[in-house]
Amino acid sequence: MAVTLLASAVIVLDLIDDRFRQWWSARALATDTLAGILVVLIAVLIVNQKVGIREQRQRFHATTADAPWS
Repeated sequence: MAVTLLASAVIVLDLIDDRFRQWWSARALATDTLAGILVVLIAVLIVNQKVGIREQRQRFHATTADAPWS
């Protein structure tokens, strides 16, 4: 959630604030570093979501395998 909010805030500020855009334009290393960190965090969130879905599916299958069908 925080990653999404941070990325959204950076995008909105870049679109509406000229001073913010100029500050980032003057600091290429900071821009590249933040972009890299955001990409890694978003990738981690996607993998975490995928693992969570897989775990839920495995629990569901384990639960249905143990259920008595009469």
